[in-house]
Amino acid sequence: MPPPPPGVFVFGVRAVDAAGNSSPLAIITIGDVPDDEPPTAPSRLRLTGPRDGHYQITWDPSDDNVLVAGYEIQQSGTVSAVTLVGDTFAYGESRGYGTYLFRVRAFDSAGNFSTPATVGIAVDPVPSIPPPPPTP
Repeated sequence: MPPPPPGVFVFGVRAVDAAGNSSPLAIITIGDVPDDEPPTAPSRLRLTGPRDGHYQITWDPSDDNVLVAGYEIQQSGTVSAVTLVGDTFAYGESRGYGTYLFRVRAFDSAGNFSTPATVGIAVDPVPSIPPPPPTP
């Protein structure tokens, strides 16, 4: 019997405890087919908040020829979060007024990254209320 054709098998393993809490999905890849095709960029980024000192970033999932392994989120140029398979949301820190720029890019199990998608917001400080005019 001839050996099977070359291929890659990708499995996701998740631990679940007795209370039903589950861990992030761990990606296990078996096989040796080169994957040099990056995932598509996340689409329809949405930003809500701030709430409890954080913004929530959500997006529509990316596609890949093998498997999207997760997303890298940058806030103002610094990696602030990495999600795993299936997550299409993350949180960014709110520090009051200023400009907030979030960049999300998908990655696959071979380490290929999509082009980034960005969303941002500028928060102005609360205007000061002028003092009342002096009374004559």
